[in-house]
Amino acid sequence: MTMWDTGADSTAGIGDDGAPDWAGRTAVFLPALVAVAVMAPLLADPLALVGPDTFRSHDWLESAKLDAFSREALLRWQTLPHWNPWLQGGLPQLAHPSDGSLSPTVLPSLLLGPAAGMKLSAALALALGAVGVGLLGRDRCGLTPTFAAFAGSAFAVAGWVPSRMMIGYYESCLYAYFPMVAWLLLTADRRHPGRGALATIGVAVAALQLHLGLLVLLLLLTVLVAMEVVQGARPRRALALLAAVGAGGAALAAAKLWPMGVYLRGLGFREVAEYPVAWGDQWYGSLATYLGCALRGVPLVAAYRDDGMTVQADFGYVGLGLPLLLLLAVAIARLHRLSPGLRSAFVLGLLCSWLCFGPNAGVDAFHALWQLPGFHSMRGSVRYLSFGLAWAGCLLAAGGLQVVFGEARARPVRVLGVAVALVALAWPGWESGRRYAAAFTARVEPGEPPGAVFVQDEIDGGEGQGYARGGSTDRDEGNLLVYRNLRRGVGTIYAPADLPAEPSPVGRRIYVVADEGYVDNPAYHGEVWCAQHSCAAAVEEVRAGGFRLSATPVTADTLVLNQAYHPGWSAEPGSVVDHDGLLGVALDGSGPVTVSLRFATPGFRPGVAVSAGALVMLLAVTWVVRRRGLASPPRLPV
Repeated sequence: MTMWDTGADSTAGIGDDGAPDWAGRTAVFLPALVAVAVMAPLLADPLALVGPDTFRSHDWLESAKLDAFSREALLRWQTLPHWNPWLQGGLPQLAHPSDGSLSPTVLPSLLLGPAAGMKLSAALALALGAVGVGLLGRDRCGLTPTFAAFAGSAFAVAGWVPSRMMIGYYESCLYAYFPMVAWLLLTADRRHPGRGALATIGVAVAALQLHLGLLVLLLLLTVLVAMEVVQGARPRRALALLAAVGAGGAALAAAKLWPMGVYLRGLGFREVAEYPVAWGDQWYGSLATYLGCALRGVPLVAAYRDDGMTVQADFGYVGLGLPLLLLLAVAIARLHRLSPGLRSAFVLGLLCSWLCFGPNAGVDAFHALWQLPGFHSMRGSVRYLSFGLAWAGCLLAAGGLQVVFGEARARPVRVLGVAVALVALAWPGWESGRRYAAAFTARVEPGEPPGAVFVQDEIDGGEGQGYARGGSTDRDEGNLLVYRNLRRGVGTIYAPADLPAEPSPVGRRIYVVADEGYVDNPAYHGEVWCAQHSCAAAVEEVRAGGFRLSATPVTADTLVLNQAYHPGWSAEPGSVVDHDGLLGVALDGSGPVTVSLRFATPGFRPGVAVSAGALVMLLAVTWVVRRRGLASPPRLPV
């Protein structure tokens, strides 16, 4: 079997003598090395995590603050980060939609710190996804191992993940591993039940942190499975397997999903009905826009409108380049002769394109998708569904390359095909590597360890709390201070639009961007005080999930802590009350008292119970199916 053979996938990985071709079988794992190589510049300075534009630094630092506190809680206090006292004036971190404390993606941050750990998690996700694309190409799309490796390598060097870096969406970078979940699902059967179990775990990992992304990823899986069923490449029970994998993944992630549901329900969920209207057509593309996103490299610095918001194109880069698009066009021209798997990839890419066009399409498919539960939280689908375009485009481009080699027997044409393949990988690889190298240019120093008493500072950027809107400065100094403050135990009160929590606690100082410094906040009442009468009160200890307070009330009073109130608190002595949105402790008597406050995340214990039960059931079902599969006679190849 030669390197460029284009035989059917039923003989992929089999040598001319009928023996396994191990070189061919392992070729699809080469894209992992390509992914690591192209993302290597990210780790040149492990502590660098702040870039030159506001949006990247703000979004990446928001995720980094969650990882930083998870690391602090687990390594310093040996407990989960049930309550984070340093964000939003206190919030239940395990229930926060963006928190990944229960996900495997937090492990690199625990070992290396959030700056290096987050970048390593993104690199591992891309490497795993690149191998997944290669395996899909080999086992479901009729590609030989060589062309399947080309598909995976194209995915590794494409501009989609760099665009996530440049905009700052850390969580969406983690989507990249999902082609591996698709391969596991589409190749699971009675003789390979472990693949179904691993696909379930892959869905659970997405549910533990990706939130809205999970719905999109399940939509992509549904399209692929349904297409294979329609084409007769998979039996109808594959849809039942998909439902089982989705439900099992949600059950495995119940330890996160249950508390998150309780938390968001308490906040009234999110008011998002005006997002697509208020944010305008910047969220939706045209044909020219998407050609530009596919052909051009990702910009080094985000482009802003006059009001400081990024433009649509920044969210939609696929970055395949002209050679890959030409090969993709070859595949579409020969679509009737391609495998069912490649036709499924074509439908997937077509559907993602249609959804991303939004109101610019003749029939607005996004509006229909937006009516479904969960999807209504999308601020335009392009930021989510451009991932499907990259995935499908790389498989189709590899199919087009295989068509060229299958139909062109002349040696000069094949040499030209090799040159096109090399250019097709080199151009986006070079562009992506440059973007990775330029993504983060400022180091974040660890700072001193937290002290016994915490201080909360509010950053006031004019339009909103928490950050300065727009890209008018070269360095988002406000966000840099936010992260440094958290690392030394000084938190920041902020009010993100998607998680309203009013009224907020009051910061002792305000960071004024115009003055480039802190000023005293006259509205600050202290970190803890007595509501009815003046009293001596102090915060003695701050932990991940609790406080120890001291006070000397002159009579029965309410001790108020400058933290946002949420259900789940208990006090000894006293009883926890909601004091105008702040955390209060009703005390019955006077005199010196030490109050211990503990927080238990509402819904966490029942969620853990469901997750544990789901894990036991998953292992049991996998074992039973595997025994039955091994006992049944193997099928003869057709």
